[in-house]
Amino acid sequence: MRRLLIISAAAVAVTVAVLCIISYIKGVPFSFLKKEEEEVDTFDYTAGDIERQSARGPGPFYEMPKGAVHEISTEQTCVLVSALDPHLALDTAGGGISEGTAFVLSTRTDSESQRFMLQGGNNGVYELISQKCELSLAVSGEPASACLGRNENNESGQWEMKENVDGTFTFVNLVTMQALDVSGGIAEEGNPVDLADENGTDAQKFYLIPVEGIEHPDDGNYTIAGVLSESLAFGAGADPDADPVVRLSSLDGSALQRWNFIYSGYGWYRVENEEGSDYELFRIERNENGTVVLLNKAIGALEVSEGTAWAGNVITAAEPDGSFEQMWLLRQDLEAAERVFSIEDTTNGDAKIYGDYVVSARDDVIRYFSISDFTSHELGAAGSWIACDYATGVILTADWNRSVHLIRTDGEMNVLENRPILSYSDGLSIDPALWTADNGWYFTLTHITGTVNRNDPGKENGVYQIDLYFTPDFQTIQYVSTVESRKANLEDVDLCIEDGVMYCVYEEETLDEQASSIVLRRSFDNGATWSEPMELLPANADHEPARFLKKDWGFRLYYSCDMDQLGQSYNGAKAYYADYDAELTPINLNRPIILSHAKGILFYDIVAWEDGIRYLYAYNKLTENDIVMDRNAA
Repeated sequence: MRRLLIISAAAVAVTVAVLCIISYIKGVPFSFLKKEEEEVDTFDYTAGDIERQSARGPGPFYEMPKGAVHEISTEQTCVLVSALDPHLALDTAGGGISEGTAFVLSTRTDSESQRFMLQGGNNGVYELISQKCELSLAVSGEPASACLGRNENNESGQWEMKENVDGTFTFVNLVTMQALDVSGGIAEEGNPVDLADENGTDAQKFYLIPVEGIEHPDDGNYTIAGVLSESLAFGAGADPDADPVVRLSSLDGSALQRWNFIYSGYGWYRVENEEGSDYELFRIERNENGTVVLLNKAIGALEVSEGTAWAGNVITAAEPDGSFEQMWLLRQDLEAAERVFSIEDTTNGDAKIYGDYVVSARDDVIRYFSISDFTSHELGAAGSWIACDYATGVILTADWNRSVHLIRTDGEMNVLENRPILSYSDGLSIDPALWTADNGWYFTLTHITGTVNRNDPGKENGVYQIDLYFTPDFQTIQYVSTVESRKANLEDVDLCIEDGVMYCVYEEETLDEQASSIVLRRSFDNGATWSEPMELLPANADHEPARFLKKDWGFRLYYSCDMDQLGQSYNGAKAYYADYDAELTPINLNRPIILSHAKGILFYDIVAWEDGIRYLYAYNKLTENDIVMDRNAA
């Protein structure tokens, strides 16, 4: 079993005893070491005291526990509840996991040490395997006693399960021919459960309660991200024997950053790495801001060493103090994708997903690439900016020659129509955004007068004006309204219409490739008038919006951003999304997307397609400028 240590390398040999002695002292290292003890908590059991069968004699009896089964099936995981008191279940002493650990009654919690998988079934004989440690309920020693053990080609872990008339089962070991027995017939916490000759009393009777479907609130598989930087995650070393230190690492969605949380009793969760490691017990304490504190049973709250978030920094533990370095995000909502294709050194200006093709503006010439065979063909038009809708076969392009082109194709990329639909005598029109409505198409163009992409603070910014148009057929084109007009770089427009409301999302910045906000305006009258601007993301980094998409619960904004390497857009940018409810109140922000490239992301397009979500982006646009498509099949 691999062992993971969150310590400096010199502390690898520190023992559990020492860790316990120095617990809750700031900076104490944290280690993944097996625990031989765990506490238990009270199971929420509601059955009342009643007389059961009169044949069972006098005494305080309980009704048959809820969920108890009469039929046994192999591979079923059950808790063995005592007929003496259904609040008590068979458990390993102290929650132990080692060979030879004895059994006791303890308060029913349905924790791992109380769960046993039934295997076998021939002639009513079963092996009961502990879910916690994969050892079996067995017998050992002289005289023989019940304990955890290995059932290796012998009958020490084989039990005949005899069903009783009251719905209970008696477990008779095939080696000793004795029954599992609650010592003295006393139903109390910690009382031993061992072996005795069969006597038919309740001390030898247990109910089987299936527990496969029972989940505790935080059971699951998580990535543990730090609040100081959500793009860094709690990561195990690839070779814990050679490098036992667990550090922060760049979020990549790999198994080394995935952690299984399994309820282990009394409010504690067993946490182990997906790749395999020893485990530690944690309580999960929730903060009002949605973060959690991970309180280790031995040494306190996990925190980022020295309160600084950088890839490679180690994790330590200290007295809980409410600081940000002790706040973590347990995340199951990562979007992760795999590479579909990559085209190198494209000198590309823009690109969009178009069915099973990518339409790109390479060297100001519009062409398409096939996703299946990567072949490329020109479409017979100039252009540097693109919008398209594969369902209706429409491609709009804008070029440096002050014209807007319409290209119409069939599903096989045969060009059906190719002509200019708008032209200008001055300025420049960029960033078309397109939305297909029931009665035609809405599209936006951003018209620039003056300086384009201002990147010199000594120059005056050009006037950027986002105009909305409508056309029923691309023969008649109607100007509808101006969404926004001001001296600022207004770029990367996206258009969305849902339930009669029109949403226009765009980037706003004063200097190119510097800090920018993502802004939204709404129209409730088909674009005739627009609301005041709403800031979806503040100008604390260079945000490049890709798509603003409707979801069942609200909206999701996809964007790339250089928040981890400020001033390094585009080659330092990573992929993110943010969620908003139907009223556009933020649900969560800056959620990383795991792409085939960790950084150097400039999104072109994102589309939900038959095979999953497709992400199209430029990789290291300022240097390599590759076109890359990834796919999230989930």
